[in-house]
Amino acid sequence: MTTTPSAIAEVIERCTVAQVAYDLAAEAGDDVNSSLRSEEEDDAVNELVMMPCTSDAELLEKLRFLLARETKLWGSPFDSSAEFCSIAQAVATYLEAA
Repeated sequence: MTTTPSAIAEVIERCTVAQVAYDLAAEAGDDVNSSLRSEEEDDAVNELVMMPCTSDAELLEKLRFLLARETKLWGSPFDSSAEFCSIAQAVATYLEAA
């Protein structure tokens, strides 16, 4: 029996595919294509951020993805000078235990 991915999982997949496409275009030095791919990735992430979750599991899936993405892009959110450091740390600690 196959399970259908949740709407959250589908948007996360689009975010991931868009990020890979952006990375490839940027590596190739294709500024026009990387700009377009960046917009696609931003649109998918914004959709994910605003998408309501139908369960706690979806919320955790969303938070886990967004925390990993932000950490990859901007470095550790746990730096004491980072905005929302305490919130990020609390979420990360919860997700590590989940």
